[in-house]
Amino acid sequence: MLSGVVPALMTPFTAGGEKYDRNRLRGLCEHLISSRVGGLFVTGTTGEFIALSPEERRQVIEDAVEFAGGRTKVIIHACSYNTMESVALAEFACRVGADGVGSLPPYFHPMDEEAQFAFFSRMCEAVKGKPFYLYNLPAYAANEISLSLIRRLKAAFPHLKGIKDSSGDLERMKNELEMGLPDFQVISGADHRTLDALRLGAKASVTSTANAFPEVFQAVYDAFNSGNIQRAEQAQERLTALTKILMSGRYLATYKTALRLRGIDIGTVRPPHRELTDSEAHKLTVSLKDMGLIP
Repeated sequence: MLSGVVPALMTPFTAGGEKYDRNRLRGLCEHLISSRVGGLFVTGTTGEFIALSPEERRQVIEDAVEFAGGRTKVIIHACSYNTMESVALAEFACRVGADGVGSLPPYFHPMDEEAQFAFFSRMCEAVKGKPFYLYNLPAYAANEISLSLIRRLKAAFPHLKGIKDSSGDLERMKNELEMGLPDFQVISGADHRTLDALRLGAKASVTSTANAFPEVFQAVYDAFNSGNIQRAEQAQERLTALTKILMSGRYLATYKTALRLRGIDIGTVRPPHRELTDSEAHKLTVSLKDMGLIP
């Protein structure tokens, strides 16, 4: 089972987003592992998976497993638009030593429950008993994973270990937790709901924010786990304020710029995403200084 803060790992690129940058990924992994993270979620939405070729995704997957070196868990997001490529990525992730695999439902076109069940069944079969995690992000994927689908999949595949829920819907998360499925966890994917999720019983978060500021996220967990709810609420207020700064506008470029401001250069975003303008970068710098997060 996953626990604690799990960064949704960003993918480094060379100038202009031309090529995946292996050496910069190594540096980012070292930064995060030294920050007590509970794992790495690789080639997900924040990892710009949709902009990577299948060959690049395989290279990022293999490198992340190598760089982690068994020091933290590595969960691979393997969804592609077609089932065959998704299954191939899941199988590859398992072959190179990933600790588990996760996946969005097929995205862009609407998919009913039967289509999603068929897709996730193939994915669960592909990982051959390794932990598998559903990933619910209806705002981007255009398809929501229903509670009835979760029950069906868990009944068919005991190695379905949980769901990363990034919907931000607290009532839905409560319902997921109250299903009482054995050996199944609900992982928060909405930073502003972190403390709420912990209060409901969640034990882990997959988060973009932790790439640049793992300690701000960890403060919520540390305070809550120590029983200091007042401090946890204060830490959540700080995390929410930070998330609002980072998620405003071009969030991928903002996160990469924030990392650069902290001395960790992972290059640029890949087009069609764009970099921050000088004015946007200055505004970000001032905001982070005001929060005391950069000198």
